[in-house]
Amino acid sequence: MAFALLKANWHAGYLWTAILQGFILFVCIISLPLWKVNEKANVDSETSESVGIMSSLKVPGVIFTLFAFFSYCAGKPLIFYGHLAILPVLKEILIQSSLHHLALCFLVV
Repeated sequence: MAFALLKANWHAGYLWTAILQGFILFVCIISLPLWKVNEKANVDSETSESVGIMSSLKVPGVIFTLFAFFSYCAGKPLIFYGHLAILPVLKEILIQSSLHHLALCFLVV
């Protein structure tokens, strides 16, 4: 979309994006028979039982990964609402400047 906006207008950007998504959909539909062949191979080779939640939490690094994911999911709305609601009131800065900072935060995160 950004490339289309540089070389053409926004109409062409949406058109290029729609064509690309249509191509990806076409490839996925064409590859559906391959998924069934792969599924049959996996069913034949699978002999182990499923692992429960408690035993999966005993794997090293799982709890840290879950904590990191929770922190990321909780931190993004906190940054968003802080920049839009709290920061302009406390620091008396313009909303537009706050939105620029917010965009930079989301690019980094």
